[in-house]
Amino acid sequence: MIKAVLRILDATKGFFRWLGADYEILRHIVELKFIMQNRRPMAAFSNYNSRNANQDPNNSFWWMVGILSFFGLFMGILLFVVDVPYYAYSLPFAYIMIMSMMTLVTDFSTLLLDTTDNAILLPRPVNSRTILLARLVHITTYVLILSFGIAFFTIVFTLFKYGIIAFLACIISVILLAILSVFFTALLYILLMKFTSEERLKDIISYFQIAFTMLVTVGYQLVGRVFDWLDLENLQTTVQAWHYALPPLWMSGAMEMAIKYNFSFGYFAVLAVLVPLASLWVLVRFLAPGYNEKIAQLGTGDGGGAEKTVNQKRHGFVSWLASKVTSTPLEKATFELSWKVTSRDRRFKMRTYPSLGSLIPMVFILGKNIFDPSEWQNLSGGYSFLLIAYMGHIISATFHSQTIFSEDFKAAWVYFATPNDSPRDVVMGNIKAVLLKFYTPFYLLISGFILFIWGPKAVDDLVLAYLMSWCLTFFEIISSSHLKLPFAKSPAEQKEAGQSMQILVFLLLLPLCGFGHWGLTFIPYALPVACVFAFFLARMLYQRYDKLTWEKFDL
Repeated sequence: MIKAVLRILDATKGFFRWLGADYEILRHIVELKFIMQNRRPMAAFSNYNSRNANQDPNNSFWWMVGILSFFGLFMGILLFVVDVPYYAYSLPFAYIMIMSMMTLVTDFSTLLLDTTDNAILLPRPVNSRTILLARLVHITTYVLILSFGIAFFTIVFTLFKYGIIAFLACIISVILLAILSVFFTALLYILLMKFTSEERLKDIISYFQIAFTMLVTVGYQLVGRVFDWLDLENLQTTVQAWHYALPPLWMSGAMEMAIKYNFSFGYFAVLAVLVPLASLWVLVRFLAPGYNEKIAQLGTGDGGGAEKTVNQKRHGFVSWLASKVTSTPLEKATFELSWKVTSRDRRFKMRTYPSLGSLIPMVFILGKNIFDPSEWQNLSGGYSFLLIAYMGHIISATFHSQTIFSEDFKAAWVYFATPNDSPRDVVMGNIKAVLLKFYTPFYLLISGFILFIWGPKAVDDLVLAYLMSWCLTFFEIISSSHLKLPFAKSPAEQKEAGQSMQILVFLLLLPLCGFGHWGLTFIPYALPVACVFAFFLARMLYQRYDKLTWEKFDL
């Protein structure tokens, strides 16, 4: 890829010299940028990469293009299913633009916000225009490669079905969409840098990364259901006023004109050509220089910029809650530590939140009738809500398993420096923080939904399911052959961590509890008795933690 890009640059070096750049320096900068980009793991694979520290990252970009191209295959199939090009191309073009922009915001943020260009190159005999053009060449080439990778099957299917003219029109449309993606992304970054601080900007980008990774994770469930949502038998070409505000529909309208020679879509074709070209001019003339100035104001490197003193409130909600649910100062301190680290550590959130993306489609697949309002009347007499109630346990198990790992794991020596004979307070403080912060709010949310449909009769069922989740969490941790302290292991060790007990809970104990609970519903007054039993069982498992010793743990 790098050699091909450099050859194209060599063929157009006169153009860059005309723009005022030092071409030889620009060529070296672009080459180095691509080498750096191709070696950096992609955000969508961050959860996987954290477990595989020894993997070769040199093909991470091509893995990303390959996976997005695979999803693009399902979008391209629409060309053979839908005979109206205006609708057939709208979804593939929307997919290309959305994924290109999301990838730019998430995976490209490290290099887009990197100030080392200014810090290293500007003090040397390199003019700012050369640095600016090198940055634009890098970004534009990256987006073009990504866009054509996503649109590969759509372009090939277009040639196969509609011929060479539609094929060329599709290629041009992809290029124009790539230009719009770069424009909107640059505009987004400039607005964020104008109204937010550097740290807040990084937080916002991390949220984009989480959303993007979850989108990739659940995408395979959505693309297969597109055909169920479309009424293919009654499709009619109807242009609404709001269609003119959506760039993908401009491109699909241009394809409609190129394939069907329907010149009533000429307005879309004009918008599809003029708006991207105008945005490119605005990008080069106004946004790019302003963006470079904003980057320079961020400081040098990740730690640049002026330090700002932040006054923390010592006695807030977390401290109050910790004082109510913990019994010792060490347990309280661990509770607050786990609560705050899981809120502030971007790397923890990047490892943990995307993994929940695999849970979301399962909830809607297994419990799809529960979320269908037309089925609520029929469901209110049964106990299908137990499926969702017990699936909520996956939340607590997922988050707790991730609180074991941290990039700052070397600081875990402090646990062994505490003047306590037992690590019970450390382990229990972390468990309580996870269950109360992540599992309990989620469970209350689904409980409200269940009570809305099934009414008060489900109260004792919800109480029992909640208590059984605590029991399963206590049992899973205390019975594990690899006891671990919070944030005491490197993420690279995650693939080696013993998870046999978690697998046993998910595949055997959790379904067994669910079916046992369902069986109790046929016995009068069995559920209140079971709630009392579950409470004492949780208490017994809780007391087993008093027997923990430091010898069972290591760094």
